[in-house]
Amino acid sequence: MAWRDLFPDDDYGFRLTLRRGDPAEFFAPTTAHGKICDERSRFLATAPRDYAILTPSAVPAWSEYVEQARSWVGSPLSDDPVAIGGQLEPDVVLLCRDAAGVFRVAGGVVVFPSHWALADKIGLTLLEVHGVVPGLNDAIGPAIDRYLDKIKPGFAAGRPNWGLAATDAWNLHPTTNPPPLKTGLGTDRMWLRVERQILTPLPQTGAMLFGIRIERHRLDHVLADPDVRRRFHRAISTMPPAVSAYKGLADVAADLLRASS
Repeated sequence: MAWRDLFPDDDYGFRLTLRRGDPAEFFAPTTAHGKICDERSRFLATAPRDYAILTPSAVPAWSEYVEQARSWVGSPLSDDPVAIGGQLEPDVVLLCRDAAGVFRVAGGVVVFPSHWALADKIGLTLLEVHGVVPGLNDAIGPAIDRYLDKIKPGFAAGRPNWGLAATDAWNLHPTTNPPPLKTGLGTDRMWLRVERQILTPLPQTGAMLFGIRIERHRLDHVLADPDVRRRFHRAISTMPPAVSAYKGLADVAADLLRASS
C-alpha cells in the first residue's frame, strides 16, 4: 500500500480518484488466503442472511459474476453465494439498473464490512447509500453517477478508502458489536483499516460489480514514516467535524493530532 496515495499532501476532502484496476489481480488469493477464507466461512456459516443476499433482480448478474470470477482465479467456484463467499477473499456488491436505468444495490456477499450491513443497503441508489456520509454527495455524488454511466465492459477502476478501528478484526458488521475508538487508546491499539475497491461492469447483464478488499495495519507502524505522519496529521486536522464524527474519530481526534505531530 502506497501511504502517500492514501493520504494526499492536501487538506482532507472527497475526491473521485480512480486508477485502472485488474480484476484478476484483485481477486487473486494472497498468502493469507486460508486464514481469511476460514474467517469468512465462519461468519457465513453462523449468520448467512447477514452477509449473503441476492434479490431476484440480482440473480442473472450473480451468475455472470461467478463465471467471470472463475476465469479470473482459474479455479472451480461454487454458484452458491454462501459457499463462494468462503472461497474468495474480496467482498462483492452487485449494482443493477432499475426500470428507470438507475443503479441500485441488488445483492452480494459482504462478510468484512466497516460498520455497515448489506441488508440495510438493498434497494438503495448510490446517492442514497452515500447520503449518510456528510458532504460526500455534494462533493462527488453526481460525478460517481456519471462515471458509472460511462464505464465500459472490459474496463475496471479502483481506489482506496480508509478509516480507523479499535480492533484488527476483519468483520466489523454491526451485529459483532465492534469496540469504539476512545480517548487514551494509543496508536499501538488502533488499526488503519484500508478498503481497496474495484468497479467493473458485467457485459451481459449490464450490472456493475463493486469489489472490496480489507487490509488492517497497526497505526503506530504506519505513522513511523515521518512524511506519512505529516500527511496523516494534515488529514485529521482539516477533516470537517461531521466527517470525523461519522468515521468514529470524534473522541480520539485530539489524541491522533498529538501522536502525529
